[in-house]
Amino acid sequence: MNKLWKSALALALLASSASASFIRTPIPPSTKDNYLLDRDGDGRLDGISMKLLGSVNQDYLNQLVDSLTFEWIDSSDTWARVVVPKSAFKMDSTSDRRVFVDLSGMQLGLQQLTALYSSSYSRTQLGNVKWFMSDGTVYNVVVKDKMAPVIKDAVLSDYRGTQSDTLTLRFSEGLKKSQDCAAFISFKSAGETVEHPLRTPLVQWSRNATRAQIVLDDFQNFENRLFAKDSIRLLQNCVGDSLKNTVTDNSNFIAVAGYNPIEIISTSMVYDNQDFDEDSPLFQIRFEDEDVEVPNEYAWGFAMDVMDDEFLNTVRSTLGLASKAALDYSKLNIHYKVSIFTNSGLFVADTSTDVKGDDSRFENSGKRLFLMWNALDAHHRRVGTGVYIADIIVHVMYGDRAIYRNDIHHGPTTRLFGVKRR
Repeated sequence: MNKLWKSALALALLASSASASFIRTPIPPSTKDNYLLDRDGDGRLDGISMKLLGSVNQDYLNQLVDSLTFEWIDSSDTWARVVVPKSAFKMDSTSDRRVFVDLSGMQLGLQQLTALYSSSYSRTQLGNVKWFMSDGTVYNVVVKDKMAPVIKDAVLSDYRGTQSDTLTLRFSEGLKKSQDCAAFISFKSAGETVEHPLRTPLVQWSRNATRAQIVLDDFQNFENRLFAKDSIRLLQNCVGDSLKNTVTDNSNFIAVAGYNPIEIISTSMVYDNQDFDEDSPLFQIRFEDEDVEVPNEYAWGFAMDVMDDEFLNTVRSTLGLASKAALDYSKLNIHYKVSIFTNSGLFVADTSTDVKGDDSRFENSGKRLFLMWNALDAHHRRVGTGVYIADIIVHVMYGDRAIYRNDIHHGPTTRLFGVKRR
């Protein structure tokens, strides 16, 4: 019995020694077959798959791994060195020589980028994966991109019939379009499941193919026409990247943002049948809901729809920002100025006003900003029936950047209108 016990103890010590020896010896990663992954197809790096030169298990990862670092671009478009704790290391169920590093918990803090380079950063600045072991060993992991490109941003410019509408797209990397596909994008309306291929008779690509402007067909069937707030996606096998990572059939849809060039609304006739007392202002600035029809035949002035999605996308587009980029509303300034003259050129009245984008009267929604004239002259007298001339100036500024000025390249600032009494 004593001899049997000694034998069992010796075997246990031998097994323990072998196990300890195994755990103390790190197994290096392969110099190939290591991949950057985007498993959910949102265009953000969410995992790293590494192939090792030997078999391991979860205990090995728990005991020998310290951390991993890589260099990438964060959501604020800034270069960053990301540190990944050992808790993110998991065994890949397909092989005991493959390890998966789960980045899903931090992916929202990363830029939508599906390549080891961008327009701002070279291949030497991105990736650079380093695997740190608990014994101080450091492995430089050579990784490849195995991420298909996605649409980062889609903005539909509706020119209200003055010219062809355009769809501007930004991609997570440069695209390569298959010559076998007549269309490379499909779309569907909200609440629908049926997809329609988007006709692209004219596509203007950027030099590195990370952007495209599609001039939409004016004669496209209205029922199958693309509208703002529709959803679009890249078509399976029709688009890939330089490494032949192609789009799959489960590519994600993204919403199309709307962009409408700023439009000044005014009328050519007003009926002055209102009663004013001596305290009535010559002009009033009104914050109306966008479905309120002002100006109208009983209220003359001019208005713009501001602070809605289309207006804010106009600001972003002019600033060169993505449609989802945050704006500082306090930097937005809407300047109105109007001078009114008789048809013979005699001065009648004038005013100017400035409204900030963070004005509480917007009530955190889009409004029709209406500057109304109460048909009174500078001496607070009611004007007579006749034809009048209005010189209208509208400026939209974001800080020191001009977003819109109707006095530059937007036609004449003067408008004729009539005043009648009933």
